[in-house]
Amino acid sequence: MNTATLLASLILLGASALPGQSVRPDSTVLNRDIDGSGKTDYIRIEHKRDKSNEGQQVRRLAIYLDRTPASHKPQWASAWSYEVDMQLDTALTVPSGGSILSVGGSAADASFTTLLFVRHSKLRVVLEHNIDNGYGDFRLQQHGNEITLDASQSNLKIMGREIAGIVRCTEKTPIPMAHLIFDARKEAFILRRQYCSAPVPD
Repeated sequence: MNTATLLASLILLGASALPGQSVRPDSTVLNRDIDGSGKTDYIRIEHKRDKSNEGQQVRRLAIYLDRTPASHKPQWASAWSYEVDMQLDTALTVPSGGSILSVGGSAADASFTTLLFVRHSKLRVVLEHNIDNGYGDFRLQQHGNEITLDASQSNLKIMGREIAGIVRCTEKTPIPMAHLIFDARKEAFILRRQYCSAPVPD
């Protein structure tokens, strides 16, 4: 499986086990109210045996809002995989309610991140990004009430769409970057400016 195919298949909404396959939790990453509903939410790493692939163990990251994992399907889950370990990188509290969840993983020479906005029992994929061969940058930060993101524009999608008009850069600062701010009212990241950056040192 090539990198592009793998990345395209990593995220599934409401993924569930196939008939006859038992899902078991490896660990609970988070169990507290993150969507502002007042009810406990759960983020778990789960595993199962893939009977179609000689019983090989596969794993996923699953998010349950306002529901117990034992008796419900997740609102969101990464694809079952033995190649990729999806992780919760960070959970940022949005001052007006809800949270931004950053989940990510890596495969071959690519690393990838998905940002999810959760509020009042609802979940929304607000941004997707991946870096090939270490050539790029992704910095999600919170300063007081403001959540910002600086990310390389290559392989960056906001609400499923790429940014139009990538800025032209020079040899010294060859990476086109985007500076974005999260707008809670629009439930989306908004582009504030574009600039060029030097490669991040290893």
